[in-house]
Amino acid sequence: MVEQSPISGAGEVLPKDALERLALFAEWTDTTPPAQIIAPDGAFSADLLAYAVDAGLSLDWLTLGDERGLVCQSYRIASEAREMTAWRTDLSDVAHQAQMLHGLADALVSVNDGTKRSADMVCALGVSIFEKAQALALALERTNDEFGA
Repeated sequence: MVEQSPISGAGEVLPKDALERLALFAEWTDTTPPAQIIAPDGAFSADLLAYAVDAGLSLDWLTLGDERGLVCQSYRIASEAREMTAWRTDLSDVAHQAQMLHGLADALVSVNDGTKRSADMVCALGVSIFEKAQALALALERTNDEFGA
């Protein structure tokens, strides 16, 4: 049987180790938990729920000592970080392609002096600009699809 201990509220009880976990969490995070843990209706108090959201306290861990929620939360955070890293890489690639496209357009303007040689160079640069513009459009479309922008 779980040892019970009364806490502030309407005479409701939680496992004693829940209070120990709350004190430990407050110590680890250098935060102050609310004075009222249980509301008069027997549920968690609004103050405790706000504290849990603000400080990142897992209610599963608090009440049950269940670490699975913490493990899943850490996994989710790491997954989101990996996605953000991939997105930054994609965005960096898009920026590089835009810079290349700008450079090619500058070269196109400066190289045309009316000669046959310059006309051939303009044609070659025009093809490069077209290819880079297509690659840039595809990269932007992929980024838009991934992030719903």
